[in-house]
Amino acid sequence: MRSSFYCYGDEVSISVLESADEKVLLLGSDFGYGNFGDIAQMLNTISFHKEMHRHRCVIVMAADAIGDAQFPEFVRQAYKADGVIFVSPQPLSLDDGGLPLSPIGMMRNVGVVHLYGGGFLNDKWGDFVLGVTEYFLSLLQPQIYVASGEQVTTPFEARVVEHIRTYRPVMFGVRDQLSYEWMTQAGFEPSFSFDDATEALQTLTASLPLQRGPGLFFHLNVSGYTNNVANMSGMPRELAALAGNYSRVTMLQAYSDRRIEVVDTRESMKDLERSFPFFDYQALELAQLAYRGWPRLANAVQGEIGYSCSYHVALWLQLAGVPCWLRGSNLFYQQKRRALQVDQDFEAFLCDPKLADHSTNLERRKEWLQRLKTAVMTAPRFSRNVDIPLSGVLPASAWKFKGNHVRQLQEQSNWAHQQSAVLAARVSEMEALTEAERQRAGNLLVQMQELESVSTIDRKRAQDALAEADRLHGQISGLVGKVTELGARTYSERKRADLAKEEVSRYHAQVLELTSLLEARNHHIFDLDHLRQAECDRAELAIAQTNQIIRSRTWRWTRFLRFTARVIRGDWPSVKASLRRFARGS
Repeated sequence: MRSSFYCYGDEVSISVLESADEKVLLLGSDFGYGNFGDIAQMLNTISFHKEMHRHRCVIVMAADAIGDAQFPEFVRQAYKADGVIFVSPQPLSLDDGGLPLSPIGMMRNVGVVHLYGGGFLNDKWGDFVLGVTEYFLSLLQPQIYVASGEQVTTPFEARVVEHIRTYRPVMFGVRDQLSYEWMTQAGFEPSFSFDDATEALQTLTASLPLQRGPGLFFHLNVSGYTNNVANMSGMPRELAALAGNYSRVTMLQAYSDRRIEVVDTRESMKDLERSFPFFDYQALELAQLAYRGWPRLANAVQGEIGYSCSYHVALWLQLAGVPCWLRGSNLFYQQKRRALQVDQDFEAFLCDPKLADHSTNLERRKEWLQRLKTAVMTAPRFSRNVDIPLSGVLPASAWKFKGNHVRQLQEQSNWAHQQSAVLAARVSEMEALTEAERQRAGNLLVQMQELESVSTIDRKRAQDALAEADRLHGQISGLVGKVTELGARTYSERKRADLAKEEVSRYHAQVLELTSLLEARNHHIFDLDHLRQAECDRAELAIAQTNQIIRSRTWRWTRFLRFTARVIRGDWPSVKASLRRFARGS
């Protein structure tokens, strides 16, 4: 069921809301409670819309966050917002508070509702923020609804997906991978926008300026939602290790909030008492720097590493080039650690600090901002007047500023009741566990009694079983001996077989080598036989030709001429041979 809220504003804000100008309504992590990261996200989102010069910016804060009569004017000036709406779940009686606020009776031409980012979509704060968002969406019916930079923590993703299906944002961006995975598994695939404080944090780095150099940055927070109190034993040890390595120290205070449940760095130092190891340090009030528009300091701020209990403090240092370790004592902060790529334990980080690489995230954010700008700027002009009922069914509550003595006592009482309720729940849980253990002990006693009644039979069976086990053990030992002997023989035979195989392989190689030599020699002999046969054929041909010449008439007719030529040459052996052949008649 959608929640109802009562809306209040100062004179300037009411005038802006009733004007004909188009307006964007901004709500998200910063409801006025003065947390550095939330302020940075709000300032950055306002700056984004201001740069488009289309819509006047109206921000939403909780009436419960107002600490003094000047607060409405202060936040409107500090955020450079055109108007501020303070919401309350019940009607307020403002007559005696001196607070310059009045009920808002009309809102005109609010064409865009932007739910900017933060880590509030979880079981602790999600229902309140989505309740306020859904109230304004139903009331104003804007032309465009967008969400950006969200961290969704399981099991709240089902509630977020239900909200998306009902109110249909044109764009829904998350700042980390786990939010993307959980929402996708729940049935809706979001976009990735990275963190909505990114550009403001980069501006702060340049304005201070912040540099990496000798020194340590540290931020502490032991508020209940961090779960660091339950793990407080580790923090003194970690701080002592840091104090032993760094003498130049900068303390970072993220909150500017007087609520007793907020336990930031200064308050944590008090809680730590003697365990707080630093005695010489400088301090930076980050919320005050944000409220004052990131003023430049006289001297640069530097540190080698950071130690933080705050997501945005860690992100700021990382974007500035300073490795920062983020404490994670519950699922909410472990999700933040993963988003910031803090995967080292404390000891590993202290030995070798790893700097996260957000270059891909920054590129994806540029793409997201361009798409968001296009969606806002290309929307047709919006015109709608909405009247807001001023009467309520609930009686008006007397207004008390945050920090008022009576209210402080009430807050302390509420806090004490909450702590008592937590302790009572733990006591009930322990009593339930004790009763369960008592029942288990009774059941065990009964079982022991039953076992005693059959112990004699079981003992006899056990003795018989032992005897049988001894007999089987003897047989097994014999078999083991035989198997061992057989294994040794098998090993020996295998060794011999391997040697024989090697010898055969060696002989085979020699045979192959001799075969190759024989084949080469056979080829050589074949070639010689071929040449010899060719020579014989040529000789026989020559003899035949000679015989043919000798038997020819020409040879006989020229015999006298050849003889005369030999005589003239003086070849007397040939002359004598010719005369002998003539004498023989040949």
